[in-house]
Amino acid sequence: MDEERKRAIEQNLTNSLRTGDEKARLYAIRELEEIYEAQEKISESAIPVLILTLLDYNKDLRLYAEKILQQFLPDWQDTQSAKSAIPSIIDKLSSSIKDTASGAFRLVRKFDAHALPELVLALEKTADRAQQLKLVQLITQVEAPITAAVPGLIDLLESDNVMVKEAVVKALIKSDSKDQAIFDGLIQNLEDASAEIRLVALKGLLGFDNFTSEDCHAIVKCLLDSNHEVRLAASEVLTQIGELAVPKLIELVQQRTTLRKQEIVRLQETKGNLFKGVDIEKFLLEPGKAAHNVSWHFKDMLQDLNRIEHGILLGIEVLAKTGQGTIESVDALAGALSDVNPAIKEKTILALGAVGAAAESQLTSLYAMYEDPEFNNYEGLVHSLNNIDPDWSTQDAAQPFLQFLMRQLENNKQKLEVLLALKAMNPATFKQLSANQNMPTTFRKEVVELMLMLGDNAKDSLPFLNELIQQEQQNIESSSSERKRIGFGRG
Repeated sequence: MDEERKRAIEQNLTNSLRTGDEKARLYAIRELEEIYEAQEKISESAIPVLILTLLDYNKDLRLYAEKILQQFLPDWQDTQSAKSAIPSIIDKLSSSIKDTASGAFRLVRKFDAHALPELVLALEKTADRAQQLKLVQLITQVEAPITAAVPGLIDLLESDNVMVKEAVVKALIKSDSKDQAIFDGLIQNLEDASAEIRLVALKGLLGFDNFTSEDCHAIVKCLLDSNHEVRLAASEVLTQIGELAVPKLIELVQQRTTLRKQEIVRLQETKGNLFKGVDIEKFLLEPGKAAHNVSWHFKDMLQDLNRIEHGILLGIEVLAKTGQGTIESVDALAGALSDVNPAIKEKTILALGAVGAAAESQLTSLYAMYEDPEFNNYEGLVHSLNNIDPDWSTQDAAQPFLQFLMRQLENNKQKLEVLLALKAMNPATFKQLSANQNMPTTFRKEVVELMLMLGDNAKDSLPFLNELIQQEQQNIESSSSERKRIGFGRG
């Protein structure tokens, strides 16, 4: 048989594989396999047809095609003939046959960057949300740069489909493009109804550095978001922005009471029937106590207030990192020392310590925190005082606090907190304590000996002090009521 006759037979079989019925296609692919074995190669014209056969609904046909390609052309995806099949494969993404659609997705991925131009083109043409989602996901998975896809992706930032929009934002983040249109789209999506969109938008903003004051305002609002992860992401972005975000953070910290009142009003308007029998003024100051013995539905509403409290806590933390110790930022933090929420007071104390020497003006206020009956994190307070002024214990204003700590060693409920505070003190403070002639003499013998032995080197006493702390923790653990009262994460 001459070559021309062989080529004609092969072409007829290829056409039959492309357009024939199931029986004809099975016959054709078996005959083609024999031809390829004889000539030890696949004809160029048959490559796209065999590739599309990988998506056939008939499993036997798929297996035959896979076997032939693997045997005679293992790197088929790199051939020009194979690339010509990409548009047809992309069309199969929308197939109603599940195996065909999923197979098309896997095939496109094999082409990687070679498929990008066709993916971009298909994205521009389709309005089908499911198809858009698959195309964007495939673009995101391309290992090469996806710069060519950015304009089309930007257009989809306004999609009304949450899944499409989320995929688009992830793709744009992956593109590493700093296009202003991307930035504007991400800022706009901070107000999207979907928490997933708000979260990925914030993560996308981490790659930019062209923020304005208004942008900072939009991100600070996210600190009060209903979604915990969104709030954390907003604090990360604000920390990256730095000094530019400080004025808006100061506003947030200073508006604590207003924010709470606004949330109460909103809750009254939306869930007013659950407020029956509740003292609103008390609820504003102490929501947990006000909700005592009230419907569990009402207690669920505390989560709405908790987002406000958590947002303020995050704002204080970020302000301490970004405020550069300015008078305005320190004053804003100082105002929070008198907040109604004990957690916010504690966070503020730690934040002032993080500010360091620039918070020296607040030392007197910090010394006085021991007078607050709801405050007992003496360890955190001592750490903050050490950071602000290593010699704080020599000040006259600090003596009432130090004397209070000594007295509290006799208080079984406070002993552990005091021991942890003693451990946090620097050598100079211990030296001053050991020289204090007015120190009460009714403490445990071991503690008195500890104070007297310290001198200039507190490290020598740490093993013994750790032993006392461990013993006190064991004492507390033996009492169920004490176990509920205190946590053991510190120290």
